[in-house]
Parts: sequence; C-alpha cells; structure tokens
Amino acid sequence: MGIYPDLSDPTCRKFYRCQPIGPFGKSIKIDMVCPPGTVFHPVMYCVPPKLLPPGARCSLKLDAQM
Repeated sequence: MGIYPDLSDPTCRKFYRCQPIGPFGKSIKIDMVCPPGTVFHPVMYCVPPKLLPPGARCSLKLDAQM
C-alpha cells in the first residue's frame, strides 16, 4: 500500500499507487500522471518543481525546462 514515484520516468510526473484488494494482502498497481507543469512529490503528490526540496531528483532538471 502507498504511493510511489515511477523512477523510470525522466519527467518526474508519473507515479503509482498500490491499492489493496480483498482481505488476503493482495494489491493492484494504479498508474497515475501529474498534470502539466507539476511533478510528483511523495507527500503532496503533484506540485510545481520549485516546491521540491533542494537536491530532489528532478528539481534542478525540471526548473531549467520550465
């Protein structure tokens, strides 16, 4: 269970959610994408790149593109 970044996405917009199903601990993966102009943040989900903490995996690269 939880929400995780898609580390293979160079734009940092893709993430996925593990959704539990049934009573036996199984889950399914639900792929999601942040809207244009935002990137995935592990707590706030989709935010402008300037709101990422300094040194975050995508903050410098995406700030330069916007």
